Amino acid sequence: LNYVIKDAGNVELSRGAVPVTANGLGGPGTFEATIPLSNILSGAVISIEIQDISPADGQLLAMDSVRLVVK
Repeated sequence: LNYVIKDAGNVELSRGAVPVTANGLGGPGTFEATIPLSNILSGAVISIEIQDISPADGQLLAMDSVRLVVK
C-alpha cells in the first residue's frame, strides 16, 4: 500500500509506503503506519489517501481517503 497526502487544492505534498501484514500474498491483511505531518502547517486542510497499486502494471486497484485539519 501507499499513502499520498494532498492539500485542499489537490496538490501532492507527500507520498510513501505503508507496510502490510498478511498470511499470504494477495490475501487479507492489516496495516499500521505513522505518517509524518511535521512539515505541513498547522490549520492546513489535507487529505490522506491509502492506495493499493498493482505491482504488475502500476494500476490503481483500490483507494480510500480522509480529510482532516492539521493541528
